[in-house]
Amino acid sequence: MFSGRWIGDLRGTHVANLFAEFTQVDGDPFIILRLGNSNDALKFEGKLLPVLQRSQSLKSTAESQNPENISLFLERADQSIIAGRWEGSGDQAGIFQLSPVASPSAEISSNESQTPMRVINKAASLPRLKIYRNEIQLITAKMKSMLQSPFDVVIRAKVDGKDINAYASDFWKIPGLNNKTPEIYLSLTEPANPIARSINVNITTSGCYYSATGVDEVWVAGTFEELKSLPLLRNRTMKRIFENNALTINGVIAVLAVALSPDLTFTKRIILFTFAFVFAVTFKFIHSKIIETAVYLNKDRTKPSMIDLPGLVTTLVGTAIIGFVPVVYAYLQGDYIKNFLIQFLSTN
Repeated sequence: MFSGRWIGDLRGTHVANLFAEFTQVDGDPFIILRLGNSNDALKFEGKLLPVLQRSQSLKSTAESQNPENISLFLERADQSIIAGRWEGSGDQAGIFQLSPVASPSAEISSNESQTPMRVINKAASLPRLKIYRNEIQLITAKMKSMLQSPFDVVIRAKVDGKDINAYASDFWKIPGLNNKTPEIYLSLTEPANPIARSINVNITTSGCYYSATGVDEVWVAGTFEELKSLPLLRNRTMKRIFENNALTINGVIAVLAVALSPDLTFTKRIILFTFAFVFAVTFKFIHSKIIETAVYLNKDRTKPSMIDLPGLVTTLVGTAIIGFVPVVYAYLQGDYIKNFLIQFLSTN
């Protein structure tokens, strides 16, 4: 009969980490099974049947009208491993594997002083990014090299409008991956002993975030610095300034237009404000296109990344637009339009 805590993974139509606890309820052997990842989890429980029966049906603890069940069919079951096949509601099915979690070798005496355990987290944020398939694969490989875990990196992204969770080794085999998706989440963890280390890299529509978590301060600091050293995750001060402040150019354009308008006739004011409005809308469109998050799942980056360059170019364009408003004003203030109309009408 089994006891204690076991950990492993589940694959097939659903991919998740597994955590099982064998306990006693009213004197009967009982199993509690949790499956999920850093985003969500499901809990199943049930009375533990004799191993010889080779099957185990567990009921979901979710409060719903139609709670789901999961059935486990054991192909190997001993004190070192529990493995086999699983089936869920509908056509859900796959394989699973569990291994026991090592317990502490000795208990700490109550009279001994115990150092409080601290969970250390280091995180950083970046501006919005455009990331390509080969860069995602580079990041997942780096995560695996920094955390030697029996688990694989879990990738979560939208595919055909649905959230897909899959291990990195399986994700790129999914048929019909979108050419472009707005967000992607990468996470890697390890069996808890007693607290699991983890690495997360999230590319979202609001920005890029990466973090390292664990109880070992040296490991957390080293891992965080290695993440920072990746070309795509390095700090981009110019791009952040551009993303947060570039649209102030539109405010400057509006102030210039208002300040220059009193010297013009009503018609010329309308023309000046029209020019200013068109320039502002154009700059806002260019700014939005440059700072948007884009994740390319079917395309590799083939040229060196010049992430700061578009922001610098667009800033120059915005500066040129600001300079062009006084030019329009000077043009409207003179007799250029009047002379042009007289010449045009006289020749026709």
